[in-house]
Amino acid sequence: MESLDSRMSEEAAVLRETVAMNILIVDDEPSIRDTCAEVARQAGMKAFAVASAEEALEVLDNSAVDIVLTDLMLQRTSGLDLLKRVHDTNPTLPVIVLTQYGTIDSAVAATRLGAVDYVTKPFRIEELRSRLERAARAVELQQENHLLREQLRTRPGFDWLPRRFSEDKEEFHSPTAAEHALCLAERRRCLDSCARK
Repeated sequence: MESLDSRMSEEAAVLRETVAMNILIVDDEPSIRDTCAEVARQAGMKAFAVASAEEALEVLDNSAVDIVLTDLMLQRTSGLDLLKRVHDTNPTLPVIVLTQYGTIDSAVAATRLGAVDYVTKPFRIEELRSRLERAARAVELQQENHLLREQLRTRPGFDWLPRRFSEDKEEFHSPTAAEHALCLAERRRCLDSCARK
């Protein structure tokens, strides 16, 4: 009989192979925005790149996003304001901030508001890629944990496990593209298993 741990590892591998993490990049400097998008693509992510917080909020309303990378110094709405709005609507969405050298105080303020990490500009490509990959691994672990809880909850004796609720609202979060792909992979595995019987 296949163990739950080995099934989880297989499903995580399917997830990484079938669905790229969606990253939203927000920077009003085209060269920085393009560089960040290219680094994200090289790390296996699908990048949405926009120039303003307003455009970012529109993407967040219309697309499944797994990670946000935003500059703190944007034209109209600051990166800190964007961070606050992101965390008001989705407190579990990881946000990484970009900050100019010498504005570390702003990065600390962003971290206090919920940013998971910050990168100082000018940045080294390897450093940015490492930070993005670390955030992606954290998202994957969170999704695997969620899947494991859901699988356990359907088994006798585990129905006490809580569902995934928002911290401040009693409602379910919308699944991200990665969570949706994981559910599809699990459904395929179940159908294949039933077909063999």
